[in-house]
Amino acid sequence: MSNANEAIKAARGSHRLGFLVTFTALVMLLAPFPIDYSRPLQEAYVLRDLQLSDYERYIKTGLESNTLLPHSKDMIPGNWEEEITSYLQTYLTSNSATKRKWLIQRGDFPNPDWSVNPIVIYENPPTNGTMEKWLEWVQSSKPAKYYVPDWNTASFSMSLDYPGKPPIIRHFSVRKSETDRHPDEYAFRAYGEINAQQNEPKTRSERNNWWTELESKSRRDLVEDRKKSALLDENKFIIEGEVDSSLREIRYSGAGVKRWLIASGNWDILSVVTELGETVFPGLREKWSEVRNQPLNEAINYMEEKQRKIQDVSLFGISVSGQLFVVAIPFAYLVLFLHLFIHLRYIKRIQLTNGLDSITEAPWMGLYNDRVALSVTTVSIVAAPLILAVANIVRYFERVELYAVWLSTICIVLVLFVGIFSIRILSEIRDKLVTNEVIA
Repeated sequence: MSNANEAIKAARGSHRLGFLVTFTALVMLLAPFPIDYSRPLQEAYVLRDLQLSDYERYIKTGLESNTLLPHSKDMIPGNWEEEITSYLQTYLTSNSATKRKWLIQRGDFPNPDWSVNPIVIYENPPTNGTMEKWLEWVQSSKPAKYYVPDWNTASFSMSLDYPGKPPIIRHFSVRKSETDRHPDEYAFRAYGEINAQQNEPKTRSERNNWWTELESKSRRDLVEDRKKSALLDENKFIIEGEVDSSLREIRYSGAGVKRWLIASGNWDILSVVTELGETVFPGLREKWSEVRNQPLNEAINYMEEKQRKIQDVSLFGISVSGQLFVVAIPFAYLVLFLHLFIHLRYIKRIQLTNGLDSITEAPWMGLYNDRVALSVTTVSIVAAPLILAVANIVRYFERVELYAVWLSTICIVLVLFVGIFSIRILSEIRDKLVTNEVIA
C-alpha cells in the first residue's frame, strides 16, 4: 500500500496547488489597472450606438396619432373611423379641384382601418461636435415637436381606377409627403372598394387587407405598376392627396432626449447618483481634460489606443504583467493536472492488481464518496480553471499580443481534456472502492 499512498499524496498535492492557481487567477481577474479607460469607453460606446430611429419611435409612441386624422369639432371620442368616412364624403368629394360628386357608402359595412405616421422634429445629436456638445445634448429636456395636418387645405393629387360609383373606404393612411416642396406636408391615401358583400367579416383580423403591400409603394411606383399591368381589379381603387400642416410642441414630459435615455436604460450607464447628486459621464469626466474637445469618434479611437498600451495590473501596489499571466495561469493548470492525471492512472493500475484496502493513510477529497466532495473536486479540476482562464483572456484580449492569446487558448483546451479524463479515472477508482466496502 505504500506506493499507492505515495501516489495518492502526490495527486492530492497537485490538486491543492490547483486551488492556489485558481486563487491567483481570481486575483488577477479582479486586480485593477493603473490607468483604465473601460468605463469612459463604455459611456462613449453608448453614445456612438444610439439609434435616432429608436428615439423617433419613442417620441411617436407618446403622441395620440388618431388626433392627426380628419375630424370635426363635434366628433364623439372613439369615432375616428366614422370621421374618416364622413370627411371624405362631405369635403373631398365636393372639393372644387376634384369636381367629383360621389357618395361613400356607410350603412352596415365595417369602418375603415387607419394608420398615421406623424412628422416629428427634434434636437439632433452633435455627430461631429465635441464631447462637451454631447454632454449638453444628453441632458437636454427640450421637447420634440410634431406637425398637425390642416385638413381644410387637403386636395387630390392622384386617383387610380376611380370607379365613378359609390365606394366603401377600407383603409386610410397619413404620412410624410414624398414631394420635396414642403417638408411639413402630409400625404394621405384612401383605399376603397365597390360592390362589396354585406356579409363580409366584421373583424379586421378576418378581412383581406389587400392594401398592405400597396402601402409600401411610392406614388410613382403605383403609377408605373398601373401602366404595366392591371394593378387593381375592377372593384378596388386608390385616391391620394396632400395636406398642409402646422407645428406644435409635444407637451408630454417624455418627449426630451434625457427622458428617452432614461426609458431605454442607457441613462444608468451614462450617469451615477451619489450623496452629492447626479453626475453625467462619470467615467468620461475622469479623462475630461483629454477628450472634452475631441469629436466622439476621435475620443473613442484615442481611448482605445491608450487602453491597448496598458497591459500590466496593480497587485498590492506592484505592477504585474498581464500578458505573462494570461499564458502562465493556463500553463500552470496544464502542468499540475497532467501530474494529477499521471498519478491517477498509476493508482488505478495498483487498484486493479492489488486493490486499495484503505486510504486512511493519505486522505483526499477526490476519493470520498460524498456529494459535496464530488462537486468540489469536479468544479476545482474542470469548471473553475476553464471559467477563470477564459475570463482572463477576455479581460486582457485587447491589451496583449495575439500569440499570447493563442498559447493561452491551446493550454485551456488541453487543460479541459486532461481535467475531464482525470475526473473519469477518479470516478472509476471511487466506484471500485465503494464496491469493495459493500462486499466487505
